[in-house]
Amino acid sequence: MCKETKTNNKSLIRKREIRFHPTETKTRNGKRKISDHPTFIFLQNGDIFIYVQITHSKNIRGKILIKMRKNPNPKDIKDSYYIEEILEDNLVNFGKKHDKWIVDEQDESDIRKLYEKKKSPR
Repeated sequence: MCKETKTNNKSLIRKREIRFHPTETKTRNGKRKISDHPTFIFLQNGDIFIYVQITHSKNIRGKILIKMRKNPNPKDIKDSYYIEEILEDNLVNFGKKHDKWIVDEQDESDIRKLYEKKKSPR
């Protein structure tokens, strides 16, 4: 199911995984805390995962959120959003893979288009 694509002499492996990643958040009283947020990993470059964060929040200060067509967690009925920001991190910083969580194909396509748009030079 994974496809390899060559881009700028780098081998990118196409992924379709949901894993938790530690993310720094602020509480209402301004304190910072680290909590695990689900992420959708759509590419891998060696030991680096390229991903977007998934959340239930409708508003995050300074971030653009895009509503997902379907919640990746089949046991959850709340609306889900992904942050319109492509992130990269080492694979050792991620938790285990969630096999039952699935991102809708149209959402995945939108995320891949976002990646292509962000990486292309202007």
